[in-house]
Formats: sequence, structure tokens, C-alpha cells
Amino acid sequence: MICPKYLAAAVFVASVAVGVFSTEAAAQNAEDVRRLIEEQTLAINADSQVAEAYGKRGGLYILIDEYDLAIQDFQQVLAISKNKDERAAALLGIGLSHSGNGDHKEALKQINEAIRQNSKTMEAQAYLLRGYTHEALGDSEKADADFARAAKLGLGGRSP
Repeated sequence: MICPKYLAAAVFVASVAVGVFSTEAAAQNAEDVRRLIEEQTLAINADSQVAEAYGKRGGLYILIDEYDLAIQDFQQVLAISKNKDERAAALLGIGLSHSGNGDHKEALKQINEAIRQNSKTMEAQAYLLRGYTHEALGDSEKADADFARAAKLGLGGRSP
């Protein structure tokens, strides 16, 4: 189960990965999320080279704590897409999934790679997630710096 303080960030990453995904959809129960996963699976079956469908499904998997499946889908995005925003969102999704699995060191590695993608669309989210990851690893100084950077980029720091 993902740490509660990551939840808002998870929803945001999922929403960016999905594109048209809304936080309203995230608030639905697991049955509704599974129905949305089935819809994305149908889209993938129709055309397995559409990175967006993998990103949407990966974001949905995060919401129901299916982190290994999310990682697989986000890895497909990386294999298909050359778009730096899609790639950054996928890397953040992979990082978030590793955090959900308790592997914060691997999460940090993936989030750092997302930052290296130089995606202005995902920059604030990357610093916010990296801040939470540093916090989970016990490095409050680095966490504070990343929260401040995320806030400067327009995304609030720590969630309550």
C-alpha cells in the first residue's frame, strides 16, 4: 500500500500520464478503476504501439496498488515514446511504483532520470516526488530543498 503522503502526488502523476484522467476518476472505487483498466487494455489490444494507453493503464494500476503491473506499463511507454513529457511521466510512475513497493532507492533513481528528461511539464511533480522520496530515505535536508523547488515551480510542498 502506498504511503498516504504520496497519494496526492500519485493522483497527479496518474492524471498527467493519462492526459484526460481526472481526480474525480481517482476518487471512484476499485471496481470503477478496474473497469477503466479494462478499457485501456482494449485500446492496447487494438493498437499496442500507443504509449498513451499504457500510460493511462499504468496510472490506474497505481491507484489500486498494483505497482508491478504499473511498472510494466510505464516501461512500455519508455519503449514506444520519444516524447520527453510522456517519458518523464512514465519514469515518475515507475518511481512512484517502486516507492509503493517500499524500494525508495530505486524510486529515487527513476525520479532523477525523469528530471534528466528536462520536461518542463513534469518538472514540479518530479521535484515534489523526489522530496517525498528523500524524506522516506531520512534525508530531510534534500527533501526540504526539493519541496522548495517544487513550490517555486508552482506546486505546493509537503502535503498535510
